[in-house]
Amino acid sequence: MPTIPLEDSFSDIVGKTQRGLKLSDDQLAAQAGISVAELSRVKGGEANEPLLRKLAAVLKLGADTLVDSANKAWFPEPVAVAGLKQFNTVYEDMTVNYYLAWDAKAKQAVVFDTGADCGPALQFAKANGLTIKLILITHTHIDHIVDLARLKAETGAPAWVGQGENFADAQPFAEGKNFTVGSLKIETRQTSGHAAGGITFVIRGLERPVAVVGDAIFAGSMGGGMISFAEALENNRKKIFTLPDNTVLCPGHGPLTTVGEEKAHNPFYPEFQTSLTKKEKSMAERIGVVGVGRMGANMARRLKECGYPVTAVYDVRAQSANEIAKEIGAEACTALSRVTELSDVIITVVTDDKAMDAIFTGKKDSLLKGAKGRVFINCATVSPKTHIAVEKLAKKAGAASLEACMASSINQAREGTLYLMVGGDEAVFKKVKPLLTKLSDEGKLLRYIGKAGQAGIVKALVNMVMNINTAGLAEGLAVGQAYGIDLKMLMEVFSQTGANSRVLVTDGEDMMNRDHSCFFSASHAAKDSGIALKLGVEKKMNLPLGTATFKQYTKMVKEGLGELDKSGIAELTFKGRHKSKKK
Repeated sequence: MPTIPLEDSFSDIVGKTQRGLKLSDDQLAAQAGISVAELSRVKGGEANEPLLRKLAAVLKLGADTLVDSANKAWFPEPVAVAGLKQFNTVYEDMTVNYYLAWDAKAKQAVVFDTGADCGPALQFAKANGLTIKLILITHTHIDHIVDLARLKAETGAPAWVGQGENFADAQPFAEGKNFTVGSLKIETRQTSGHAAGGITFVIRGLERPVAVVGDAIFAGSMGGGMISFAEALENNRKKIFTLPDNTVLCPGHGPLTTVGEEKAHNPFYPEFQTSLTKKEKSMAERIGVVGVGRMGANMARRLKECGYPVTAVYDVRAQSANEIAKEIGAEACTALSRVTELSDVIITVVTDDKAMDAIFTGKKDSLLKGAKGRVFINCATVSPKTHIAVEKLAKKAGAASLEACMASSINQAREGTLYLMVGGDEAVFKKVKPLLTKLSDEGKLLRYIGKAGQAGIVKALVNMVMNINTAGLAEGLAVGQAYGIDLKMLMEVFSQTGANSRVLVTDGEDMMNRDHSCFFSASHAAKDSGIALKLGVEKKMNLPLGTATFKQYTKMVKEGLGELDKSGIAELTFKGRHKSKKK
């Protein structure tokens, strides 16, 4: 991404806040204990630290970050995301940004705003074989939509805008509407205040989360509260700063930044800077990760970005370990005991009970060799009995063990928004809770369940119900298709009735489009349904729906479909799709 100057200076920040709070020069100067002449010099660009600190106290700005802005002591770290392109255009005396995001596999793209000239985006799309399928508008201030008519005419793509903008040249939508372009999922969050119906578009499906924010936020500043300064501040807090810290922010002016950078450096949000002073206290632990497939590798990346020293990785596939180790600066260990030697906390993400047993009980090599004082956080979905057994083994070795079962997928691991269910000694949980919060949306998605094995039971039941819902959705859509029902319409009806479920959002379109890119495999679904069924059998219970779903996913594995996503169960139900192997 190109490097462009910050949009606002410290004097812009002071002026925007003064206007937003509706303070006259006389009022602001009096409350700050300075003269009107001194205030005028600051607003004219004089970087006077004592005056700035006095003004910050009245304006409720971060004093240190405002001084940093005056001294030009901060600029966001350069960031680039594969599948995202920023374009800079000149409109009158302003540089205005707009953006193109795309799915490299499907070759489908979406444009956010147009700036003064959509030509560069059209040329880039043509050069890279991309089809622009959608135009999304953050807000309708003229500098952001100058070239909308041309972009619509040359692409034939529909344009959408938040309904609060009351704009005739694009289709209106309400906050919460989701858009899809290829594999990209785009969530809408209303961030009005600068504009009447301003929208932030949150993109998931790229290598890290991205939010196109329009003029809601700038690097080190924010858009002026032209509609409502208070509303703009509060919407940014609730709708943007609640995103994961590694979310890339794409503003309408100025350089790219991230949520984490803005928490640390944006003077408008001093509450985050106060809390960040505690950050380093929780990050002394050295982290090891065993099992660095897609989930484990993304967890390692996330913790590294949060400031944790990820020192060691291990995988039975040496190439996987070598690749992530090189990327994050860890050692690719060839022995499990070496991971333990280099780490204080070891996260394990393995496939099943057998793999779990192997890493903790191997006669020649084991994580428990030299494990005294270590904490093991085991994230795989394995039988509750295995979690209980590992805890006993760890205690015998002078170590501690927790189960941290995950009810999320690859993107959430990368974003730090995993839903984590934790079982084990509560004192151990409290010890490593600061680390777990960085994987679970700052702890919002973190749940302590109880003693060892309890979280494993809950996770098995979560997956059993999820798999039943997935199988049921596949059958409902398959019957609908067989009768010639439009599946998009059918899914819309499902979403508004008792047929609604989370899997309708995650799997419905994939079933319809036969896109079964793997986020949670059918083989894992079969394994997890099997774990839940065994729990029922132990209590002498009859689980007909769980049994039927287990049989369907087991059939997928036998039919060679086990590495498809769980949505691939639709291949067994839609007429004319999968031809079963001969018995």
